[in-house]
Amino acid sequence: MSFESGYWSLKAGPVIGVGGMYATENGLGNIVSIAAQVPSTAERQVWKISVVEPKEENIFTIVLHNDGGTPGEESWSLRDKFPVPHGPISTSEEISQWRITRADNGLPSSHPIISIQPITPATGGAWFVGTEGDRLVIIPFPIDVEQPPVWQATPHHN
Repeated sequence: MSFESGYWSLKAGPVIGVGGMYATENGLGNIVSIAAQVPSTAERQVWKISVVEPKEENIFTIVLHNDGGTPGEESWSLRDKFPVPHGPISTSEEISQWRITRADNGLPSSHPIISIQPITPATGGAWFVGTEGDRLVIIPFPIDVEQPPVWQATPHHN
């Protein structure tokens, strides 16, 4: 079972119990952070995750769901466009693509566990979206971590 397009909140792993920290938008051009899901942040934590058309397996865009708010789209993006991805994740009007795969062996779940990777021409390694402090960053694997970072996707119903 592959990941499905929709409106999702993304809880940073390890995913255990209730609570947690969620990917949070901080304005166009700013770094995406993680924050608790409370009324003041909740609307900035819903992302429209859409499969790239024509349908490419596991390739998606991640755009803030603004629910009719500010015009324009705020897409997850890498600040620097180097062949080997690095640095923080920020929002941009330029739409970027990401590889999203199920990390829970495709088990049926309304809250799937996923990994998120930048699309890159680089070879010889793998890079994943994870956290460093309260920021979303690119983490090389397997060099810096024992297990790739994961996220729990929680559906948001419009």
